[in-house]
Amino acid sequence: MTLLLFDLTGVILILASVVLPDARRLLRDFPRELGIVLVTVCSVSMIDEVFVAARHFAPFSELMRQQIAGGEANAAICERLGIARIYPSRKDFQTAYQLLKVAQSASPDWRFHMVGKSLF
Repeated sequence: MTLLLFDLTGVILILASVVLPDARRLLRDFPRELGIVLVTVCSVSMIDEVFVAARHFAPFSELMRQQIAGGEANAAICERLGIARIYPSRKDFQTAYQLLKVAQSASPDWRFHMVGKSLF
């Protein structure tokens, strides 16, 4: 969007230099030259973005699909193993299951067996 705005500004500057034929040479040539620079640089940049994006988006999209499919496969395996929820960090798990609260609500004959592993 920004490139298009600069491109249009360049066109306006070129047209302004045509409208001012009686102005001093600097006032006539400077907007024209600046407009030409803006139009060429921004146009080439927009064209480059379109072709580069088209060329690189397909492999990126495929890698993203593989990552998402891998994550879904991991979640499905965890579910089959009885893992009800996956927490991104130990702190998140400790916030959800505060051991002191669980222990206070237990009766004296209860036994706890908590198994967990964290990568972080």
